[in-house]
Amino acid sequence: MPVSASFRTFIVDQLSRVAPRVHARSMFGGVGIYSGDLFFALIADDTLYLKVDDSNRADFEALGMGPFRPYGEGGEVMQYYQAAADLLEDPEALRPWAEKAIAVAGRKKGRRSRRGRVQVVAALLATAASAAAPAAGQSVQYRSPAGVEYRAQHDSGPIARAESALAADPRNVERIIQLGLAQSGARQFREAIQTFTRGLAIAPNDPVLYRWRGHRYLSVRELDRAMDDLTRGSRLDSANYGIWYHLGIVRYGRGDFAGAADAFTRAQPRAPDAAERAGATDWLWMSLSRAGRAAEAQAMLDRRPDSVPAANAYAQRLRLYRGQTGPDDVITTADTGDVAVATLSYGIGNWYLVRGDTARARGWFERSIRSGGWPAFGFIMSEIELRRLR
Repeated sequence: MPVSASFRTFIVDQLSRVAPRVHARSMFGGVGIYSGDLFFALIADDTLYLKVDDSNRADFEALGMGPFRPYGEGGEVMQYYQAAADLLEDPEALRPWAEKAIAVAGRKKGRRSRRGRVQVVAALLATAASAAAPAAGQSVQYRSPAGVEYRAQHDSGPIARAESALAADPRNVERIIQLGLAQSGARQFREAIQTFTRGLAIAPNDPVLYRWRGHRYLSVRELDRAMDDLTRGSRLDSANYGIWYHLGIVRYGRGDFAGAADAFTRAQPRAPDAAERAGATDWLWMSLSRAGRAAEAQAMLDRRPDSVPAANAYAQRLRLYRGQTGPDDVITTADTGDVAVATLSYGIGNWYLVRGDTARARGWFERSIRSGGWPAFGFIMSEIELRRLR
């Protein structure tokens, strides 16, 4: 995908705070970043890469950051490594990384540097061509332990509109959030993480940004980072429903069922509508049940906190928990969406697991995975449960 105007503006603004005479030049779908006449960084697919050699490459590798690979995983490796997202929100943390990249560029200056620029231009051309390709060109968001790649979807218009709005006011946090939500709608979760990170560079104590970035870290299975963001968000705003709800999901995924029950207990009364109330009630029942507190789980259902009707997958699962339907009747012919099938299948599998029937539970968890609805929390939990059941 091309470099968005808002991301380009953000990166140039951040680097200008830590390096002299920073300016950007468009390069065939990407952007070259200069300090004076030293070409020390580039942007491709809304990702910042800094120039490396033997003096600083290990710094990036220590953080798990990889090189710019414009020709795919098996192709040529460029001597530019991805900057960690956390650095982008903190200019002082970014400063030594930028200074080292500029120093590398200074050592490479001359004929060898000109050849390097030709290589970079060619690489950015390849990136632009890849971005123009159909589905295969969409960014990989998550690679499962089995090696299955799950990719983002194409933008049908909302992302472009949000980028245009943000370009007109690049430091508008609300517009940054709207862009991140638009990216999330197209399953561009890693791009959304970068967007929310840009927002945090402007508003480092905004709990809504931590709520959304934590959610998106959860989507790409980075549970530790999700926990950090959501925990920090809860300290900034202890009444935010979304923070407590997603903190409950992360705790549940980490096997802290008592902690998950506490988070969902806090989320449930703050739910903004009937559908969210059903979701919080469902996860609270599962958390209490998995924590060995079956009597509390049943008493909570008997109080009917979800008394206002809702028409979603969680409402269907709650009928199962209350004995109003059987496990084979939870999924109906109307449930065709991948996320819906993943969500419902996990709920049924967990219902069996709570009853000690691991064989049937495993079958339903496997069905959740077969749905392909990889962003669903049910899909994420099914992956975790299957690893636990090995």
